Amino acid sequence: SAGAEWMRLCVVCGNERAERFWARQGYTETRVRRDVDTGGRINDIRVLLKALGSQTLGSYLERVPRDRPESELA
Repeated sequence: SAGAEWMRLCVVCGNERAERFWARQGYTETRVRRDVDTGGRINDIRVLLKALGSQTLGSYLERVPRDRPESELA
């Protein structure tokens, strides 16, 4: 209602409890980022997205190319 079109978050790969929770909330994986420094630890993370209202995953990926599955950007 405040104008957001998508919600985006990241989960550390292998955190199965969090991965299942966010999937149940309707989030979809857009890509995996490798070797991300998460406060002193290097992890792979899953980028998750949930479209709001009439938006789609495709419309998000058009606007935010870094989150496309094939993206090499950090």
